[in-house]
Amino acid sequence: MQRTFLFKVVLYCLLQLFIVSSSFAQEVTMKHYTMKDGLPSGVIYNMLNDSKGYLWFATDAGVSRFDGRKFTNFTLSEGLSDNEVMKIAEDSKGRIWFLGFSGTLCYYSNGTFFNPSNDTVLKKAKINNTYIFFFEDKQNRLWFTSYGSYTIIDKGKVEMVNRSNEGIYGDGVVMNCSAGGVGILARNTDPDRYGANELLVYEGRKKYRYRVKYSKERSRFCYLKDGGVLFVSHEGVIRQNDTVQQLILPAQKELKDAKRFGIMLSSDNRLWIETGDRGIFCYNYNDLSEPPKRYLENRGIAGVTEDIEHNIWIATFGDGVYLLPESYKSVNNYYCGSYKNSSIYCVVKDNSGNIYTGHDEGIVNVLEPGTTARLFFKNNKKEFWNTRIVKMLIHENDMWVGADGYLAHLIAYKDHYTDVEVQRRVPQDKGHFHVGGVKDLVWGGKNILVCAGTSIFGNDTALHWDGLLHSISSLHKRYYCVYMDKKE
Repeated sequence: MQRTFLFKVVLYCLLQLFIVSSSFAQEVTMKHYTMKDGLPSGVIYNMLNDSKGYLWFATDAGVSRFDGRKFTNFTLSEGLSDNEVMKIAEDSKGRIWFLGFSGTLCYYSNGTFFNPSNDTVLKKAKINNTYIFFFEDKQNRLWFTSYGSYTIIDKGKVEMVNRSNEGIYGDGVVMNCSAGGVGILARNTDPDRYGANELLVYEGRKKYRYRVKYSKERSRFCYLKDGGVLFVSHEGVIRQNDTVQQLILPAQKELKDAKRFGIMLSSDNRLWIETGDRGIFCYNYNDLSEPPKRYLENRGIAGVTEDIEHNIWIATFGDGVYLLPESYKSVNNYYCGSYKNSSIYCVVKDNSGNIYTGHDEGIVNVLEPGTTARLFFKNNKKEFWNTRIVKMLIHENDMWVGADGYLAHLIAYKDHYTDVEVQRRVPQDKGHFHVGGVKDLVWGGKNILVCAGTSIFGNDTALHWDGLLHSISSLHKRYYCVYMDKKE
């Protein structure tokens, strides 16, 4: 059946995540996987970390399995029922299920794909809609939901239920309830009679209806180990166990205006809120009052999952997959004050924990513990504007700053430097020579050594350049580093 591109976009948006804004952004170094690395497409709809440790990726051009080193791709030729796969899930028997955009089901077991062409049960489960979610209840019945119906596969039998006949609509949330029942949280077609939001509970052949306050708003949801679920409504993040709902994270204005939602709780109790075009926000689930961390700002996010090594994988809609290493908890990069787009050429840390970064235009920024970066030093002389800071050295209370064309000495820098010496030319027996581009600075115990392109020189007073301890110069050689041993 032909589907319009617009419908696909709408479908994807409904599967997407929520949007949050933040004035503070943190980034860590991530591994980025694209089609160049073996993915069949940059469009990723869903991910699964299976019980054997493999990572599966659902794309618009088949599925891909990652073993930690390489991607293995599968399409219709290998046995998929649809190249456009919206959801991947694993059941208690270890079968990997693929929910196709065309309303077909397929699963992978022991190296073989089973699809409607070789499995009569799957042939009966074909619908004229799109399967989007999978759930296995306590009786090991498999539930596959779409926007218009849900399909139950139990011991080789297929049962299809039309949602409108049950008085509910939307994709809903399928969850375990007390007494072995299965609940479907959805909107009601008769809100005056049953309320706008309803939990429809099936216990055998009996049905029970419960009015609830919150419903899932165009969002994904995640299951908790105690049988509860987390989902996002217009009011914020909701935790539900059986018929009891609790608002655990009220939505700010940005959340209420969001059009797409998503949520995942990792093993370290980090709550991941996924957004459609503004990246991912990571909350401390043990203390939701803490400000969240934000990753992949302004990316279109399709999903997030955790692997067996506790790395976080983030799928995007069109930009492949990002791997956030387990070390994300302790490593962060920070924008350096107002110079957000400035390249950083060198970094040095003092004994107080302050971090100094060298930039273009003769700028040095400082990041003090517990604060944001600020401007520390800038050579304001016009002749130095186009220079970059390439090397810095700290010894006791002084700092030396090496740049393209000069060497600056910041005296008593911890007190915001009481004096600055800027050296462009260094004296020697037969006059002066230009410093040139500083490549390396080394403290040699009693003096400082400077490696500056075609020259290596040092001073014998640590403060002034009246006499040179060392001087090596050659127009035919380039010096990039210098080292002084214990014998100086």
